[in-house]
Amino acid sequence: MDVRSLHRSRVLAQFEKLIHRTLARAQMSQQHMFYDDYAQELRLKLLEIERNFDGQALGADRIRFVAFAGRGLYWQLISLLRKEKRVLPSENIADLLDYGGGELVCTAPGETASTGMLVFIEEARRILTGDEFELFLLLCDGTWSMVELAEYYGVGRQTMYKRKEKLAGKLEKLKGLLLG
Repeated sequence: MDVRSLHRSRVLAQFEKLIHRTLARAQMSQQHMFYDDYAQELRLKLLEIERNFDGQALGADRIRFVAFAGRGLYWQLISLLRKEKRVLPSENIADLLDYGGGELVCTAPGETASTGMLVFIEEARRILTGDEFELFLLLCDGTWSMVELAEYYGVGRQTMYKRKEKLAGKLEKLKGLLLG
């Protein structure tokens, strides 16, 4: 192993926690399907940041480097997340959503959304976490099987059914918005 490779290995070993802290700051779970991919992208960015740093990342300027690299890694992750093309149900989500009998179901595409449904969607967005709302949208899409969703989230099929039940339970109190 040459000196340059050894130095890069030391940098990665010393600042691995910074990478995982950056992912956690962006509320990315280790069970996320692409967690390892994002971590690898951040490792590459960390090496680039270290190469362009005007001090000694492993020496006297370590604290300054952590602050500098932390900011750079976070913005790199934000940039990666913006580029990611998530599969969303539709351009107009309201056209797809309906709620009935404690189950999430889809309406036919092209149906117009009632005012109650629009209020329901906004309330759902307010009370659900980001991951829960994403799951809500994917369930309403209707093109994803539970096996595909489980693979997407990196969990078992039974766990997906439990998440779906929990989601339906959280949305139960909003049912009146659709019926009224």
